[in-house]
Amino acid sequence: MIPILLYEGFRLKIFFLPSALLILADQITKQLALTHLVAGPIKLLPFLSLHLTCNTGAAFSMLQGHTWLLSTVAVFFSGYFCYRIWRLPRGAFLEGWSYALILSGAVGNLVDRLTDGCVIDFVRFYYLNFSFPVFNLADTCITLGAAGWIVLMYRDSARKRTQ
Repeated sequence: MIPILLYEGFRLKIFFLPSALLILADQITKQLALTHLVAGPIKLLPFLSLHLTCNTGAAFSMLQGHTWLLSTVAVFFSGYFCYRIWRLPRGAFLEGWSYALILSGAVGNLVDRLTDGCVIDFVRFYYLNFSFPVFNLADTCITLGAAGWIVLMYRDSARKRTQ
């Protein structure tokens, strides 16, 4: 009865719940990183370590030092994806998950920018001299949500071509 009520009465606004849970998980993992990684990195696997960094830029450290610009963009996109979740039609599960993931990542990193002045990153993949940029759970959410959104755009484009 309750899942039907949430689906029928609230359409797919249920996607605000996983978004809120992901924001909470992101903030908890960042607090754990701040507590346990101050002394230095922790090597987990030959290609993976936990390495605390404070990123004042965007993805791949672009736009370093532009915290207010990036915060403004995050507020805009957060509002946009809240609106999109609110307006989801029935059966739009991939859209819902994509929007929820992007929303949670944007808000998670926005909280960091507003409270710490930078985004707390701590997951580092590397191999020999190659190192992928250090990232966090919010970045992962944004990446997965964007990938889902790209799949949706491709699907919609393919449908329009066949009509």
